[in-house]
Amino acid sequence: MSLTGFTGLLFPSLLRRNSAEVEIKLDSHHDDKIYRPGTTVQGEVSITPLEDTRFNSVAVALLGTSKVRVETARSVRDISHVFLSINMPILQSLPPLFEASHTYSIPFSFVIPKHLTLSACKHENQSGAVFDQHMRLPPSMGYWSKDDLSPEVARVEYIIKAYVARGPPGSSGSLEKTMIAKHLIKVLPDPRRALVSGNMDHPSPFGPNPATPRYLNVNSPEATISGGQGLNSTPTAALILQSTLRARSNLLLQGRQEELLSGCNAGDRKVLTKWLHDYWMHSFVTAKFWGKGPQHWTPGLVSQVTLGASPFGNALAALSPAELISAPSPRTCEIPPPTSLCQWAVHYGQDPGLQYDVQLDRPIETQAEFDLNDQSSWTPWPDIDTRNRTLQRTMEESFAHSQFRTTPSDELPISDHLVAQAVSRSPQELALDSVAFAIMSGNLESVEKTLETSVRLLDGEGCVL
Repeated sequence: MSLTGFTGLLFPSLLRRNSAEVEIKLDSHHDDKIYRPGTTVQGEVSITPLEDTRFNSVAVALLGTSKVRVETARSVRDISHVFLSINMPILQSLPPLFEASHTYSIPFSFVIPKHLTLSACKHENQSGAVFDQHMRLPPSMGYWSKDDLSPEVARVEYIIKAYVARGPPGSSGSLEKTMIAKHLIKVLPDPRRALVSGNMDHPSPFGPNPATPRYLNVNSPEATISGGQGLNSTPTAALILQSTLRARSNLLLQGRQEELLSGCNAGDRKVLTKWLHDYWMHSFVTAKFWGKGPQHWTPGLVSQVTLGASPFGNALAALSPAELISAPSPRTCEIPPPTSLCQWAVHYGQDPGLQYDVQLDRPIETQAEFDLNDQSSWTPWPDIDTRNRTLQRTMEESFAHSQFRTTPSDELPISDHLVAQAVSRSPQELALDSVAFAIMSGNLESVEKTLETSVRLLDGEGCVL
């Protein structure tokens, strides 16, 4: 069948170039036949040369082409784009010479693909669903027996093309395509099959639960790696995430809280607020109970001491706010009665031979056991620990080893590693923080010890308390 209509106008010289009768015959074909993706198109190319013709190669291809006619005030242009090209290999059994009046038959077979090749879509920054839509075959436009309501300036055609390439003997340059024939076929993807086989973005609410679209990355907590990067994340996404965490960390260290919070969503702001609260509570509790009780505070110990376990069990948690206010005090204070003698020396008789021996306390070598829920039983730290440890160093270690937070590192909207490095390089600022926490805690021993170790550093840098 000869190609007529729109395509014929684009190739007016084909008949003049052919020096043979070339015909493409399709098996079980008629003009209104529709080919679906996955179906087979097969037939043969019949070549009858009018004269003896030498050739170099024979090719049969399935081509998909989109064409647009651009009309301006000065010119009319037809722009075409080949979005599908499938070449069928031809066995090298044909003679190099086509004899005149002899008919040669070349069989061929193509399968209409369900998707285009990966190079057909080059759009950037697109989701998986958009990519799937762009990879589907477009339907034929403009060649139906009935009006398909498509604009006349736009066409989509699928053709079987056969040609013979030849050139001068011994030529290694470009070959001339001659004996060209084309056969138009109509391709129409099945919308029902596309709907069933594809994961649509908006499935029916009455259908089964759909699979997660490929453009969404949902990982379980166990399948998440450090830095918030999912297992299926690309290296580019990981670099973008690291850059974002670094920028947010710099805003935090520079004290630009408003800019930091404005660049975070509601979930990140909640996580960041909890992270700061954990740091503040850990530093405050460490300073308040410095020198006695637990020597290393963990988030669990801080929560147990600050929130505490009620002696009323779970019953107290079920009380209303009014009942909670009127609930009995969890502790009862027993004041011992005064003794008859207050043990002051003035109450003893004047004895000239009375002498006093001053007994110094022995240094504490090991810390005695104590009850965590009873602060009155907390015992002092060993002397070696109180001499070698400072509140500033303890706060620095809590940053370096993440001892104060309960939030996993990959859920933080900042880089805790970068913050820990900045804290270790800023001893003056950390010394001021340690003094501030010691004063707020009301622990005089903590204040004295912190001032003793921090004043020299602060004076050396010109800081004023």
